Amino acid sequence: MRQQPGATGWRTPFPEHDMGERVARLVNGQLLDYTQVGDDFALARIRSPADYLGISFGQCDLRRKHGITIVAVERPEQEMTYATTDTELADGDVVIICGRAEQVDRFTERA
Repeated sequence: MRQQPGATGWRTPFPEHDMGERVARLVNGQLLDYTQVGDDFALARIRSPADYLGISFGQCDLRRKHGITIVAVERPEQEMTYATTDTELADGDVVIICGRAEQVDRFTERA
C-alpha cells in the first residue's frame, strides 16, 4: 500500500498497485508467497535456500547475517512446524521468513 498525499498515519489501499508489487516479487523462483505487514515488515514463504541445507538455524545465524528470522518450516508430507535453533533444513523444505521488507527482499533474491 502506498500512503496517499495529505493523509498522515493512514494508509489508503491501492489494490492494483499492491498486487503488482506482490506478483513482481513472486516471479523469483524461490519465492512462493509474500505479504507486507505495515510499512516496513514482511513475511515470505520460500523454498529452502541451498546454502543452508543440513545446517541448524542456530549455526546459520540468519538474523545477524541477513536481518531475517525463520519462523516455521513446512516439510513434504508433514504439517508446518515452528522453527527452533536445532532445526536443520532439508531439500524440499519450505520456510516462512520474516523481517524488514528490504532485508526479506534481499534474502529472497539471493536464495
